[in-house]
Amino acid sequence: GFLKPVDSLNALSGNSSLGLWELSLIDPNGAPHPAQLGCWCTGIIGYQNHPVFLPTIIGGNGSPTANQPPIKPSNPAPLDSGTVQNQQVNLHWNGGDSDGDSVLYDVYLEAEDVTPNILVCNNVANTNCNIGSISPTTDYYWQVVATDEHGATSSGPVWRFHDALCLGDCEVSIYEGYFQMGCDISNPSVTACHSSGDEEPLHEVWLNTFNIETTKVTNAQYARCVEDGPCEPPDNFGSVTRVSYYDNPTYANYPVIYVSWEDANNYCTWAGKRLPTEAEWEKAARGANDTRRYPWGNSPYDCSVANVFPSTGICTGDTTPVDAYPAGQSPYGVFEMVGNVWEWTNDWYQSDYYVNSPSVNPQGPESGTEKVRRGSAWGTGASNGRIARRIPEAPSLSSNYIGFRCVSDPID
Repeated sequence: GFLKPVDSLNALSGNSSLGLWELSLIDPNGAPHPAQLGCWCTGIIGYQNHPVFLPTIIGGNGSPTANQPPIKPSNPAPLDSGTVQNQQVNLHWNGGDSDGDSVLYDVYLEAEDVTPNILVCNNVANTNCNIGSISPTTDYYWQVVATDEHGATSSGPVWRFHDALCLGDCEVSIYEGYFQMGCDISNPSVTACHSSGDEEPLHEVWLNTFNIETTKVTNAQYARCVEDGPCEPPDNFGSVTRVSYYDNPTYANYPVIYVSWEDANNYCTWAGKRLPTEAEWEKAARGANDTRRYPWGNSPYDCSVANVFPSTGICTGDTTPVDAYPAGQSPYGVFEMVGNVWEWTNDWYQSDYYVNSPSVNPQGPESGTEKVRRGSAWGTGASNGRIARRIPEAPSLSSNYIGFRCVSDPID
């Protein structure tokens, strides 16, 4: 700032005088701040008869704005409680400073520890941190601390993500909590719920933590169960366009088809797992934060996100690899919850089940004649490709458009 005399007072004594000064302040960005008034006394202290001015603030019409700490880091990527399918991860967040100060960030990350204290990025000026390779099937916790040029700090919350990259029987944890189940007619992207009414009402459901396979069961995986004895071979070794499919190594990573509900249940039991309930399947597809129409959001329904039959024309007309559409993953990183082949669930079908279903860990009706398939297939249009869609099916049916995946309960 700078001093400017604004007044003078009568001498307090023969060798001293008193005056007033005004202090104008300018911050590092060139913005002025309200002036302060102060006083000086001359002749009280001097050197070789030259007075020394000793300014002292005595009042004024304002004060400079105090330094504000950096903006608290927010909006993490990967999403908090989200899932990645990559061994190389780049962390990103939003930050800044309301004063316009420069900000540096420290990033702390640790595997399986809710209080991360391993510094992985130090004094970075941008809002991203490439942490390099990480371990698959692992929970990671991370926190960002922002420091401005004056030393003021702001700490973001501790965020978590799960790396679900693995080979074979890969699972991701779906943590306990509420989600919205059913068709949400108030969602602008939903023009209508099914005319049967079996997707309504939209209702809140609590589920305990469970693990779900990130991909549908493949031909290669199912073949191991057949070799071990508990599983029967598929009723047909071909697919809709292929004579040789199940027994062809070219399609080892494609979904097994022509398996009944009983076949799917036998496989999951052999693997030490089980078929998902309808509620578990739907939460894994939708996530816990909204009532999205599809696993990837509310639009589009096209061949960039799933192997389906959109209005523009059928995508492939047959099955595809179980991990072929990463853009269509659910919020938890689960592949193909819509598209490729439908999936068996454990529940018996009841059209009005949602009217009085339990709000905590619903298991479906106690009995019935038809099981429920979910998720849509390579020949499914947009109206039946919604997350909320429920299709009753005889458990003995096997076809070229139905497969399955398994879930497991966490080990205490």
